[in-house]
Amino acid sequence: MKGLTKTMVVKVVIPVFNPDGKFSALLAAFKQQTIYQDLELLIINSGATNWFEKQLDYRHMQVLNISSSTFDHGGTRKKAAGLSEADIMVFMTQDALPADRHLLRNLTAALYDD
Repeated sequence: MKGLTKTMVVKVVIPVFNPDGKFSALLAAFKQQTIYQDLELLIINSGATNWFEKQLDYRHMQVLNISSSTFDHGGTRKKAAGLSEADIMVFMTQDALPADRHLLRNLTAALYDD
């Protein structure tokens, strides 16, 4: 992909509820993404009871804790978008694993200037 600019920030928003091993694998997969240097994560924790802060060893990560009673699929994502100043936002789920190291690059390629 031509024209990848360092000033572009990609924020991945992931709502979580009682994350399991797949979530740990997802975080590990994001560290392997080809645009890792420009990547930020926003984890929206909706009342997880098995939350392990040590899982969250990530370069640029923010955790927003909300109660499960206020979680709404669209509303929670909209709130996250309002909190972000990133150039590009990608919304994921806690159990969707990238197929390869190029997922985020491929999803965002059309948004970068050539």
